[in-house]
Parts: sequence; structure tokens; C-alpha cells
Amino acid sequence: MLTIENSIPLKWSPIDLPVDHQKLLEIQDNNKQLLLVLLDKHKNSKDFENEAEDTTSELKMLQHKVDLLTTWLGKLLLSEMTLPSCKQVKISSNGITVTTESQLPIEDTLLIECYIDPDFPQALLLHGQITSIKEVESGNEIAIQFIKLGTEVSDLLDKLIFQNHRRLIAYKKSTEL
Repeated sequence: MLTIENSIPLKWSPIDLPVDHQKLLEIQDNNKQLLLVLLDKHKNSKDFENEAEDTTSELKMLQHKVDLLTTWLGKLLLSEMTLPSCKQVKISSNGITVTTESQLPIEDTLLIECYIDPDFPQALLLHGQITSIKEVESGNEIAIQFIKLGTEVSDLLDKLIFQNHRRLIAYKKSTEL
């Protein structure tokens, strides 16, 4: 299973089940919107190869402008807000593993705020249940399984993880030359 492994701003808070249905729909809509933006942010010119030649150059130019505006907006927002502390994580579409010094009871249900892209300071809000805790050298490795993620959000998260994996492979190949 592919994962994103990184140190990212992340925080969590315990919640009680069941989660309000309306609030859950809002969270899923926001997550879907965020994941679509993050997926579009990293598209490259190869993604437009099926377009007509004249349309391709226009799309590239527009995409560049949107990327630039998104980056500027993200930096502006970052200057006005305080993000949670960074934690080492492994994220898959099924769950997240966090290395932290915190102690949490197993089977606790959490609302996780995960700032997956440092240039775009909007949190991916994920509900999860702690499935295991393992002591490691740097603290505790806490495995959390996502619950109530929704098929669309899960699929988009899979795509983002795969896209990240492709970019890492391309980067490694380019640095080997």
C-alpha cells in the first residue's frame, strides 16, 4: 500500500460517536474540495497531452497562474495563522500512523486535522479510531484507522498519494543522472 511519509502540521481531539450527519457531510465536502485542489496543483503538462495543441498552451498558462495565486494565497494565510506542531506521519487511504510523545487510549475516536500540503494551509479533517500503540525510540507510534471517510474522499486521497509517489520516483530518477 502506498503512503505519504512526511513531517506535517497535525493535531487531534477526542470525539464522541455518533458524529452529527450534517457535520459529517460538511467535512466530507470540504475534504473533497481540498483534495481536488491539491491534485490539480501538481498536474504537469503531460496531463494535457490529449488536448488540442492551441488549447494545451492556454491551459498550461492558466494552470501556471492558478498555481501562482494558490501559492501566494497560501503564504498570505500562513502569515496570519498558527499551524499545529509538525509530527512524523505515514498516511494511506485507510489510516494514518503518527509518531508522538503523547499517550492516548487505544480505541479512542479522534478528529484529526491534517495539513497535508505546507503551501496550502487548509486542514484535511479525518475521523479515526486508534487501533494500536507501539513504543518507539522517538515516542509512541499510534496507528489510527479512518472511519466515515466516504468513498469519494478515499478515492481522491488514493489519487493524491499515488501522485505524490510518482513525483518522488521522478525526482529520484532526475537526481541519479
